[in-house]
Amino acid sequence: MGRRYPTYPDKLPTAKKYALDDISRVGELKPLKVKSVPRLWDLVKATKLTLETEPDIYPMTLAVGPVTVVGNIRGVEDLLVDFYDDPESCEKLLTIVTETTLDLIEELAAVGARYIYIADPVASLMSPDFYQDQALPFHKQIYAKMEELGICGRLHMCGNTERILPYSSSSGAKIIDIDHAVDYEKAVSLVEGRCILNGNIDPVADVFSCDAGHTYQAVCNLGRQINRSDCTFMPGCELPTKTNLENLKAIGRALEDLGEA
Repeated sequence: MGRRYPTYPDKLPTAKKYALDDISRVGELKPLKVKSVPRLWDLVKATKLTLETEPDIYPMTLAVGPVTVVGNIRGVEDLLVDFYDDPESCEKLLTIVTETTLDLIEELAAVGARYIYIADPVASLMSPDFYQDQALPFHKQIYAKMEELGICGRLHMCGNTERILPYSSSSGAKIIDIDHAVDYEKAVSLVEGRCILNGNIDPVADVFSCDAGHTYQAVCNLGRQINRSDCTFMPGCELPTKTNLENLKAIGRALEDLGEA
């Protein structure tokens, strides 16, 4: 879309220039086809390669959610102001990027994808009313497309999303992540059985900054506390790249043991 940013081997990129310096210029942008975007097309190729070479593994391919994409196009702080000042232009921008996301879903379905993970962390910064009015219609479009194509969709938003959960759980996502800031038992009552919940192990305290024994016990303790077939357990958000591999293996062992209990 025109954003410029340097990339690094050991940290996230930082934008040098955003694609839109004024939301009123949204008409200059058009939806992109996935085949014309190398980073997106790589996701399709990687999914296809995994399915061909590892028949017992079904990859859950990541796609960035529409609110986060428009935040990367406009700049998150400016975008949040735009939602108040010019909601019509924000809707146009969300429509543009959602068309590209729908194209990505279709391309992934064409190579056999069965699971897609939408990460939309910027949406978690929205108030419940703004989420319901501005983001939810686009989330519903995305998950309706997945349903049409036989794909299981998962939604991730960071932080304490308790106030948004009653709305995000109606998006059509089959699985919704909850971060460690969310009370798991309260989240169960908020979603009212509309989706599977997934989380909310603390990625730092219970995985990164501890040993494998602590990680194993944290997952087991949460699983026994919640004890529901419509709840799964994993770190509530991304792990630092230098997380000990043995701690990751401990998550798998804990889940296997919970499943056998």
